[in-house]
Amino acid sequence: MEGIAVITVPNDCSNIQKEALERGHIDKNFWVVPPDHISFFDNEDLANIACETVWHVMDLLGDFPIDWYLYHLGFNYVSNPSVGKDAHWARVQLELLFSKSQLKM
Repeated sequence: MEGIAVITVPNDCSNIQKEALERGHIDKNFWVVPPDHISFFDNEDLANIACETVWHVMDLLGDFPIDWYLYHLGFNYVSNPSVGKDAHWARVQLELLFSKSQLKM
């Protein structure tokens, strides 16, 4: 049997998040949310899992890194949860814009 699987995982415990914590943009490891988010993957981990389960990795890519907003007071959705919806909506609009253009993220 052949097919293609698209697998999406959160970019939790990323370098962007760790740096935001170290620089004081956030005050907690908000990405650690047992029992929902307890496993973290990077590109190498995902490729290894695919290989171990007999899948061939055709491509790995990241989508819009919403955690950049942690560095902007007006969109820091961790320190100010009330802007979370606006940060999410801005990310959605940018992803739609990128998908309509020749730009690749």
